[in-house]
Amino acid sequence: MDGTIELFKVLKGPKKLDIGPYPPMQSRPFVEEHDKMFRWYDYWLKGIDNGVMDEPEVTVFVEGSRERVTGSQWPPKDVEYRSLYLRPRHKLSFEPESMGAEHAAPDGKRQLVTTGYLKASHRELDDRTTEGNPYHPHTRAVPVEPGRIEEYVLRLYPFANTFKPGHRLTVELSNNEPLADAHNALLPPDAFYLPVGRPVTHKIYRDAAHPSRLVLPFTKAVGK
Repeated sequence: MDGTIELFKVLKGPKKLDIGPYPPMQSRPFVEEHDKMFRWYDYWLKGIDNGVMDEPEVTVFVEGSRERVTGSQWPPKDVEYRSLYLRPRHKLSFEPESMGAEHAAPDGKRQLVTTGYLKASHRELDDRTTEGNPYHPHTRAVPVEPGRIEEYVLRLYPFANTFKPGHRLTVELSNNEPLADAHNALLPPDAFYLPVGRPVTHKIYRDAAHPSRLVLPFTKAVGK
């Protein structure tokens, strides 16, 4: 496509540029464009005045709005090139990063901070539970009804960690865990459990009615 556009820019005389939708790729030999081609050839080879030369030189299909924009150049409208900067948390921003390199990505490595486990049938909580401090009595098993939305509150192992500028928090949810993993070296020796071996599917809801969340205790650094 770059070659086609560059040729259009330098070509002298009557010309047309039509950029269609993508995807899907059009089939060869561009049967979807035959009507446009025939109108062009009818005018120039057969002398049929079909109005093709009264139409704009450039036609572009705009993805998203699914409309066609016309003009006499490419791009068909005046454009302004603006920068989108790479920022933390998988974001792009028109504003550049203000922190220096020593704060923008501390070491690029993943580090396990803490973990939590819960057997779905033991999801019941007792009256000792507070925000960020759930207690599961484990006095009975309540079967899980397939298709029913339930709230599961996992208690995390106690931890303390300093998060520096540029650090990111990652939450991983899993039906099981790898027994051989570099991060598992930090787990207590009794942290593992034997899986039941049955395939299951979990659907995580995170809408207005089901605000899935990570509750963490934050504190200021000593002396601040």
